[in-house]
Parts: sequence; C-alpha cells; structure tokens
Amino acid sequence: MRCQLLFLAAVCMVGAAQAADDMAAVDHVATKRERIRVQRAAVDAEFVKAQQACLMRFAVTDCERHAKRERRAAMDLLRREELTLNDLDRQANATAAINRLTDNLLPEKQRAAEVRRLQAEQEFKTRQQMSDEKKAAKTPTLTLPQPKALDLSSPSPVEAAWQQRMYDEKLQQAQQYKEDKLKEAAQAQNPSIKPLPMPAEAR
Repeated sequence: MRCQLLFLAAVCMVGAAQAADDMAAVDHVATKRERIRVQRAAVDAEFVKAQQACLMRFAVTDCERHAKRERRAAMDLLRREELTLNDLDRQANATAAINRLTDNLLPEKQRAAEVRRLQAEQEFKTRQQMSDEKKAAKTPTLTLPQPKALDLSSPSPVEAAWQQRMYDEKLQQAQQYKEDKLKEAAQAQNPSIKPLPMPAEAR
C-alpha cells in the first residue's frame, strides 16, 4: 500500500511538472507569435513609408523594387520563425496527449493490463501446446512387425499329408492283420477245408 501511495505521489509530481512545463511552453509560443504579429505590422508600415518616399524620388521604379525586396526578406524571416513555432505547437500537443495517456494509467489499470498480459501469455502457451500435440499426432510412428510365435499345435500342410498317409497305411496294415488272423482261426478249426484261392490263382 505504501509503495502504491509513493508511486501515485511520484506520478502526480511528474504530471504537475510536465503540466507546468507545458504551460510555460504555451506561454512562450504565444509570446513569440504576438511578437511576430507586431513585427509584421511594423514591416508593412515601413513598406508603406518606403513607397511614399519613393514617390518623391526620380527613379521611382527602382526605389519601389528595392523596398519590395526588403519587405519580402523581412517577411520570409518572420515566416520561417512562425513555421518553427508551428513545429513547437505540434510537439507540445503530442506531449500533452502522451501525458494524458500516462495519467490515465492508474495502478488499477496497470494491474488490469498486467492480468491481460498474463492471460495472453497463457493462451499462447496453450495454443502452442495444442499445436505441438497435433503435429505429434500427424507424425507417423515406425512400428516394427512382431515375429509370429511358432504354432506347434497345427502342423503344416506337408506334415498333415504325411501324417494322413502314415495313418492310412497303419489302418490298412491293421485290417490285413485282422483278416490274416481270421483265416488262421478258420483253418485251425477245419483243416480239411482248403482255403479259398487267391484271385491270381483262380485265373
């Protein structure tokens, strides 16, 4: 609180000093403008007197030309001085405008401006983070294919065909063995009965 009061006092002192300077500058310019106006009137009056004096001379034209040159030179000097004063006026007006803006920036407005600045920084960081996330999402990630585990439960087609062939052969061998055993049992019961000829022997 004390710092704020000191700051306000300093702002008021600076504003008062600047206002006093502005008033002094305005008074100085006004005084110069009044002097220029008086000098112009004096130059005009002197020119009128010179013209009247020229009428009394023999070479009137040369005298009037000389009087006009002197009047023009004096008026040019006054005009340049007036332009300088105009520049000073513009500078004073610009300084006054800046001072008014500075006076309007009270601590409350400065705090509000600081809050707005912090909010803008936070919004910028948020937008930057979202932009980075979008870029990361668009960037393709290289994924190496995972090697397939060997499936030992299902055989390959070649192995399956080999197993089927072996199964068929064993089944055929078992069938043949069963038939042989039945024939042997039948012959053992009736030894006089000749066995049936094989199809090749029948031919």
